Amino acid sequence: MLDKQSKKVLNVLISLADERNLVVSLEKLYDRVPKKHAIDSIYYLSRKEYLVVFPGEDEPGGVQVLYEGLHHSNFNWLELKSFIIRSVTTPIFISAVTALITLHIKGLF
Repeated sequence: MLDKQSKKVLNVLISLADERNLVVSLEKLYDRVPKKHAIDSIYYLSRKEYLVVFPGEDEPGGVQVLYEGLHHSNFNWLELKSFIIRSVTTPIFISAVTALITLHIKGLF
Protein backbone atom coordinates (compact mmCIF):
# COMPACT_ATOMS: atom_id res chain seq x y z
CA MET A 1 0.00 0.00 0.00
CA LEU A 2 1.17 3.50 -0.77
CA ASP A 3 1.04 6.56 1.42
CA LYS A 4 -0.81 9.67 0.30
CA GLN A 5 2.27 11.58 -0.93
CA SER A 6 3.61 8.61 -2.92
CA LYS A 7 0.22 8.11 -4.59
CA LYS A 8 0.16 11.78 -5.56
CA VAL A 9 3.68 11.64 -7.01
CA LEU A 10 2.94 8.40 -8.87
CA ASN A 11 -0.28 9.79 -10.35
CA VAL A 12 1.53 12.95 -11.50
CA LEU A 13 4.31 10.83 -13.04
CA ILE A 14 1.73 8.71 -14.88
CA SER A 15 0.02 11.83 -16.23
CA LEU A 16 3.37 13.26 -17.41
CA ALA A 17 4.76 10.02 -18.86
CA ASP A 18 5.47 9.52 -22.53
CA GLU A 19 2.98 6.89 -23.75
CA ARG A 20 5.55 4.73 -25.54
CA ASN A 21 8.16 4.18 -22.85
CA LEU A 22 6.65 5.89 -19.77
CA VAL A 23 9.80 7.93 -19.10
CA VAL A 24 9.49 11.24 -17.25
CA SER A 25 11.96 14.07 -16.80
CA LEU A 26 11.76 15.17 -13.18
CA GLU A 27 11.81 18.90 -13.95
CA LYS A 28 8.14 18.62 -14.97
CA LEU A 29 7.35 16.82 -11.71
CA TYR A 30 8.96 19.54 -9.59
CA ASP A 31 6.49 22.06 -11.02
CA ARG A 32 3.60 20.12 -9.43
CA VAL A 33 5.13 18.56 -6.29
CA PRO A 34 7.69 20.06 -3.87
CA LYS A 35 11.15 18.76 -4.76
CA LYS A 36 11.94 17.28 -1.32
CA HIS A 37 8.69 15.30 -1.20
CA ALA A 38 9.09 14.23 -4.81
CA ILE A 39 12.62 12.86 -4.31
CA ASP A 40 11.67 10.98 -1.13
CA SER A 41 8.62 9.48 -2.84
CA ILE A 42 10.61 8.54 -5.94
CA TYR A 43 13.14 6.55 -3.92
CA TYR A 44 10.31 4.90 -1.95
CA LEU A 45 8.47 3.98 -5.16
CA SER A 46 11.71 2.67 -6.62
CA ARG A 47 12.23 0.37 -3.62
CA LYS A 48 8.65 -0.89 -4.04
CA GLU A 49 9.42 -1.52 -7.75
CA TYR A 50 6.75 0.85 -9.07
CA LEU A 51 9.35 2.71 -11.12
CA VAL A 52 13.00 2.74 -12.21
CA VAL A 53 15.21 5.70 -11.34
CA PHE A 54 17.77 6.98 -13.84
CA PRO A 55 20.70 8.48 -11.95
CA GLY A 56 21.59 12.13 -12.18
CA GLU A 57 24.47 14.00 -10.57
CA ASP A 58 23.13 14.65 -7.05
CA GLU A 59 19.54 13.55 -7.44
CA PRO A 60 17.49 11.39 -9.80
CA GLY A 61 17.72 12.43 -13.44
CA GLY A 62 14.51 10.79 -14.59
CA VAL A 63 12.20 7.87 -13.95
CA GLN A 64 10.42 5.19 -15.91
CA VAL A 65 7.04 4.05 -14.61
CA LEU A 66 6.80 0.24 -14.55
CA TYR A 67 3.71 -1.90 -15.10
CA GLU A 68 2.94 -2.21 -11.39
CA GLY A 69 3.26 1.54 -10.98
CA LEU A 70 1.01 2.20 -13.95
CA HIS A 71 -1.71 -0.08 -12.50
CA HIS A 72 -1.09 0.51 -8.80
CA SER A 73 -4.76 0.81 -7.86
CA ASN A 74 -5.51 -2.65 -9.31
CA PHE A 75 -2.63 -4.21 -7.38
CA ASN A 76 -3.71 -2.46 -4.16
CA TRP A 77 -7.26 -3.80 -4.60
CA LEU A 78 -5.99 -7.35 -5.17
CA GLU A 79 -3.78 -7.13 -2.10
CA LEU A 80 -6.65 -5.82 0.04
CA LYS A 81 -9.05 -8.46 -1.29
CA SER A 82 -6.56 -11.23 -0.52
CA PHE A 83 -6.08 -9.94 3.02
CA ILE A 84 -9.82 -9.76 3.67
CA ILE A 85 -10.42 -13.26 2.33
CA ARG A 86 -7.62 -14.67 4.49
CA SER A 87 -8.78 -12.82 7.59
CA VAL A 88 -12.36 -14.08 7.18
CA THR A 89 -11.78 -17.65 5.99
CA THR A 90 -9.08 -18.55 8.54
CA PRO A 91 -11.27 -18.01 11.64
CA ILE A 92 -14.20 -19.83 9.98
CA PHE A 93 -11.97 -22.80 9.13
CA ILE A 94 -10.47 -22.90 12.65
CA SER A 95 -13.96 -22.73 14.22
CA ALA A 96 -15.25 -25.56 12.01
CA VAL A 97 -12.27 -27.80 12.80
CA THR A 98 -12.60 -27.06 16.53
CA ALA A 99 -16.33 -27.84 16.45
CA LEU A 100 -15.71 -31.16 14.63
CA ILE A 101 -13.01 -32.16 17.13
CA THR A 102 -15.30 -31.27 20.03
CA LEU A 103 -18.17 -33.29 18.53
CA HIS A 104 -15.83 -36.24 17.92
CA ILE A 105 -14.54 -36.17 21.52
CA LYS A 106 -18.09 -36.08 22.91
CA GLY A 107 -19.06 -38.94 20.64
CA LEU A 108 -21.77 -37.05 18.82
CA PHE A 109 -20.06 -37.29 15.47
